[in-house]
Amino acid sequence: MADATPGGIDKIRQSNMGLAKINEKFLNRLYREKNWLYQKYLIENLSTREIAALIPTSMSVIRDWLQRHDIPIKNIDVIAKRKEHADYMREYYRKHPEKNRNHVKRWRHSQPYGIHRKKEKRSIPNEWKQIIINFLSERDGENCFYCNKKIKKKDLSIAHVISPLRGGAQTVDNLRLSHRRCNIIEGISVRRLLRGH
Repeated sequence: MADATPGGIDKIRQSNMGLAKINEKFLNRLYREKNWLYQKYLIENLSTREIAALIPTSMSVIRDWLQRHDIPIKNIDVIAKRKEHADYMREYYRKHPEKNRNHVKRWRHSQPYGIHRKKEKRSIPNEWKQIIINFLSERDGENCFYCNKKIKKKDLSIAHVISPLRGGAQTVDNLRLSHRRCNIIEGISVRRLLRGH
């Protein structure tokens, strides 16, 4: 029989609190048990969200322990996680539209040389193009800037010495004549360098 004295009641309370803490610790670590997790996830067919609701933990912790125990993860959970995150972000940006704009602006500025942006069509009128080609052929001759071979009229292309992606100017001083194929190959190599390949 328990003590009726005030000190005895405190001891009982402390022992009950101790049991509650032990039970809480046990519940918090229950997902670490492979058999229990296997039972809940595959046999009882609970989702990671439902298992996380049973124990005070997150879905990502449950998913992590499923991987540690080599329990196969259902595709539904992965799809559900992506959908849940997309819904969360949609709702968040609906409530805070200024944050979405700032996020997009930061992402755009973090991209090197505007690679992510769509190329603007800079079409030069044919009469201007012909004037530029005539000027370049008089100045530099009719040899390709890259391979130094003679250029046929059908293979003619205007190349930049310093690519606009690297900050090259759109001036005549930065332009040369080249074969269309040589110019394309050079453009590809510049893009590869910028992307770190």
